[in-house]
Amino acid sequence: MEQSLELMRKRHAYYSKLIADNDIHTAREFCEKLGDMFAMFGVEVDTFADAPDTGTISITCVGYDYEDYTIHDGVDGGLATISNVVGWKPICSDEEIDIFSMEEWQPPTFKPWTREELKAYFKNRSAED
Repeated sequence: MEQSLELMRKRHAYYSKLIADNDIHTAREFCEKLGDMFAMFGVEVDTFADAPDTGTISITCVGYDYEDYTIHDGVDGGLATISNVVGWKPICSDEEIDIFSMEEWQPPTFKPWTREELKAYFKNRSAED
């Protein structure tokens, strides 16, 4: 796994350098400017119709099946970024992992408020009014 993570980090650095060298500010711009180059190597790049400020770099790999890197639009006109969280399939299980902290990524979960938290919220809110 460490060897795979090291390659992921190198790819992340390379994609980030491509963004800087080509002055790329959006995921769409990344796909438009670099899509043909990636296609020559069998790598898919695309933006999401339902999230146009996000794109993906999808690599089909031997042994662990795939890696998906996420491209985000730059903030306030800044350069686009590549997420540290990479989707991949190590030995029959889909995972997302932060390739720098080594933590498996978990989507945010909704935690309902307890009765005490609700009472405190409304008590504080009425005190402000």
